[in-house]
Order: sequence, then C-alpha cells, then structure tokens
Amino acid sequence: MIGELAAGFAVGAVLGFLLKRSGLCFTGLAYEGVFQRQGSSLVLFFMAIAVEAVIYHGLGHAGLISIPSFLPPFSLVSVGLGSLLFGVGAVLAGGCLVSTLVKCGDGRVEGFATLAAFLVAGYSVSAGFALLVTVKLRSMLVVQDALPGRLGLLPLALALAAVVVLGLCVARRRKQVVSLARESQGAGPLFRLRRKAWTRERSVVVIGAVLGAAFLVSEQFGRSYGCAAAMPMLSWVFSVVPPDQVMGGCNPYDVVLGWGSGFVAGICFGSLLAAVASGAFRLVFPTAMELVGSVAGGLLMGCGAMWGAGCLLSNGLVGTAQFSAKSWWALLFLMGGIWLGGVIDRWIAKGREA
Repeated sequence: MIGELAAGFAVGAVLGFLLKRSGLCFTGLAYEGVFQRQGSSLVLFFMAIAVEAVIYHGLGHAGLISIPSFLPPFSLVSVGLGSLLFGVGAVLAGGCLVSTLVKCGDGRVEGFATLAAFLVAGYSVSAGFALLVTVKLRSMLVVQDALPGRLGLLPLALALAAVVVLGLCVARRRKQVVSLARESQGAGPLFRLRRKAWTRERSVVVIGAVLGAAFLVSEQFGRSYGCAAAMPMLSWVFSVVPPDQVMGGCNPYDVVLGWGSGFVAGICFGSLLAAVASGAFRLVFPTAMELVGSVAGGLLMGCGAMWGAGCLLSNGLVGTAQFSAKSWWALLFLMGGIWLGGVIDRWIAKGREA
C-alpha cells in the first residue's frame, strides 16, 4: 500500500510541478480554442493527447503494459450530461480539478473552496443521497465502448501521424520566442527551475509524455489505467466515511486508497514545490464573486465527473489517448461545456459592469 501510494505521489508531484512551472491549464487551452477560436490552443491540447497515445500504444505493443481488450459500456446520456456540466464548472471555477489541486498547492485559497464543493457534490451523487439519480442516468442509452482497430497497430500509426502533423502546425503557428535552451545557456539547474514560465509548446509535449509513462508506473501495481483525479480525490473521503455503495469514476481501482490517491496528493505537493522554488508561493484570498464561482464550479464538477465517469484529465486527455469511445464522446461535451461556461462567464461579467 505504501509503495503504491508513493509511486502515485511521485508521478503526481512531477505533473503538479510541470503544470505550475509552465502555467499551463488544459481548461484554458480548450477555452481559448472553442470560445476564443484560437486554433493554436486546440493544437496544443491535442498534441498532449497524441504524445501520450504514442507512448501508451508503444508500451502496449512492446508488451510492457496491458491494453484491455474490453472496456465497460457507458451511457450516452450520463456521460454527455456529466461532461457538459463538468466543462461549465471548470470555467466557472477557473480550471478543472487538476488545476484546482495546483491552486491548493501554490496557496490560492479559492482552490480549497472548489475542492470542498467538489467533494461534497461528488460524494452525494456517487455514494450519498443522490446515488439513485446516478444509477438512473447510467442506465439510459447504454452502448459499447469500442472503436474499430483499437487493439491493433492503427492507433499507434494514427498517434504518430498526429504528432508529426500537429508538430508542424506548432512550428508554423508559434511566435518567435527565445528557446529555453538558449535562454538558460550557461545557467545551472536551479536557474532553469526558477524560470517564471516555460513555453507552452514544450510543456504539452513533456506533460503528454508524463501521462503516457504513468501507465507503466501504474501497471506495476496491477492498476491497468492511467492518470485520473476525480475518484482518487474522493477515495480519501471514502476512507474516512465508508459508503455502502459507490457508483462513479472511470475505473474500479480508485475507489479505495491506492495509486490514484497518492497521485492527486502529489499534484498539490509538486505545485507547492514549484511555487517555493520560484519564490511565488503566497496565500491569495478570493473576492466574494471568485468564491461564488469557485464553489459553483466545484459543485458542477463533482456531479459532472461522477455522471460523466471521468474528468477533463481522465476522459479528455487519458481516455482519448487509449482510443476509448466513451472518452471521445465525453470530450465533445467537455468542449461544449467549456464553450457554454464561457458564455455564462461573459454574461455574468456584463451584469457586473451594468
């Protein structure tokens, strides 16, 4: 148990550190892409998926990890509705659940408000008084989670092609910037750790690689799944308040304390480490409106992650790399929810100005 928690913690710490140092937020990339119509941001979002997919399917065909031959069926209604709500909540809260953990680590109090609201809502619909609603939604329009050629070489070939095409798009679209290597030439490792920002282009590639490598680490403990945040976060609550029945999340391993539990704790620690290393750690208290948005967003993400059987990380970035039909279906509604969240956020801003 301790070794499993420690392994997940280490991977989470690396991811949290990278996210904090790069300032990268995948909700932000999706928001820029679907609401602000910045195609370059969507290119970066899908680049992370493509890099992860290359590593995942490469490890699978090398026999280092197992690619499941069967994925559980899912409800088109539940996953669609849940993902839509999660997308709206992520915008209102200023980031998805992973971004919330990064905020907790670097001292932004709004992150704790979002996290508390998420845990209340998530527990209620997955194991509490609203469990019957989840059961009903999960039984509507159930289909098989299967994409043609998911177990063959086609996913690896498509992922490799996507990396090449998206890489060319990044090279053509990105602005002239001083490369990290040139900027830090002659400087020691501490200087590179303290840089105020890392380029988003390189960050998505490295983060995609971390998400892909996480499958190999997780596999060592019998957990044939990648990174997830929603159910692992709730596993800490379940360990204190054991439920009679649980329904929700994207895999059965994360209901109890284990690799995923350590992973989400590691994200907070990695963010804290990065903030301290750069001298950026400080307690930041939200305004009243920011607090309302954080709580509302957390409640929506809590319900959305359970009904959608995953969050922006597990469905939008990890499951899509596995060629899961459920995750690609969820990603459509996550993007739609992020767009709708942008509309609501703009409407609120106009109301405040008036």
